[in-house]
Amino acid sequence: MRKLIILPLVFALCACGGHNEADDHSHHNHGHEAEDHAHHHDHGHSEEDHEHHHHGHEAGHQHGEAKQASANGEITLHKETADAFGVVIDTVASGDFSSAVKAAGVVITAADADAVVSAPTAGIVRFAAGIEPGKALGRGAAVATIDASGVTGGDANVAAKAALDVAKAEYERIETLYKDRLVTVGERNAALAAYNAARAAYSPAAATGKAVSPIAGTITSLAVRQGQYVNAGDLIATVASPGEQTVRIDLPQRHYAQAPTFTDATVVMPYTGSTIRLGQYGGKRIQGTPVASQGAAAYVPLFFSAGNAPGFVAGTTFTAYLLGEPRHNVVSVPSTAISEQQGDFFVYEQLDDECYAKRRVETGATDGMRTEIISGIAPGTRIVGKGVTTVRLAETGSNIPEGHTHNH
Repeated sequence: MRKLIILPLVFALCACGGHNEADDHSHHNHGHEAEDHAHHHDHGHSEEDHEHHHHGHEAGHQHGEAKQASANGEITLHKETADAFGVVIDTVASGDFSSAVKAAGVVITAADADAVVSAPTAGIVRFAAGIEPGKALGRGAAVATIDASGVTGGDANVAAKAALDVAKAEYERIETLYKDRLVTVGERNAALAAYNAARAAYSPAAATGKAVSPIAGTITSLAVRQGQYVNAGDLIATVASPGEQTVRIDLPQRHYAQAPTFTDATVVMPYTGSTIRLGQYGGKRIQGTPVASQGAAAYVPLFFSAGNAPGFVAGTTFTAYLLGEPRHNVVSVPSTAISEQQGDFFVYEQLDDECYAKRRVETGATDGMRTEIISGIAPGTRIVGKGVTTVRLAETGSNIPEGHTHNH
């Protein structure tokens, strides 16, 4: 019986283009020697066995081309793989950089951004068709009709209308007699006063029974249910205007002296973790004298308009970076370019289209979108701005998730 000898696969290493040709050549020769050695000692192998071994060798070589770190610390990542995973290259530059203070914030509603719909008279609520939270309304659109006909005592506005009609007729009669000097000034004035009182008691709006929206906007809540009894003036619904939102950012009180310098803010959006700068969307500081809060968690509330920034919903809390006076000629990189590893910080420099190197950096302040670099890289260096995780996987030799390869 022939003894089957199982030979280990030899994976070809792929160095960065132009950076490690000697190493690549060495591995190439080693691969041939291994194959020659296997052929010399295994004459009993079938052609099928030999083809299987050769196929394994090619597969290993292709895997090595996808990603790996070479002996001198350079990292290879196939360009198609980098593109598929959204690796973006950024050039390090120096420029203006604003000192920032991290703070908590909340989206609040501007005073003129909300309105209420009130009952014009007492009665039973009958909502208009399609009225529900989230419904968009135009100014003056009907929200509900208040039906007073089935209420004990009847519709008070009907009685007020009858009293108005009587007072009006009496005033007109007295006014005619006054012109002919048949009644005194006192009698005329009394009739006029009665007429004005009757007009005040009667509401034309109540007569229609319609509760309408005073602004264009979206219904955010309904305060009553269909068929519920309400008194005149009771809240029926709340409508929010689609206008810009206001945000309150609570500056820690120890930074009170810096409060006047904060004219913009970077907001970390909840749920997504993305960052936006209010000033880029037309947002600005709402001026006013900052007043410190009372209590153990003391802070100074600062207010900003959100402009047309997307994603703000009243009541949502978020993390913000208040931006102060800018400093000039500061080297900074996108915060997404920083990789923290065991307490140290690194960026990945791009050496060529498929070759990278890890550089340790010392970081400084952050404004929520960019991070100051104190040392480690110089302006003009090309680094990975987005997609750092993909390059780090290539560095450690970890598998890139299936379904995302350079063969796409």
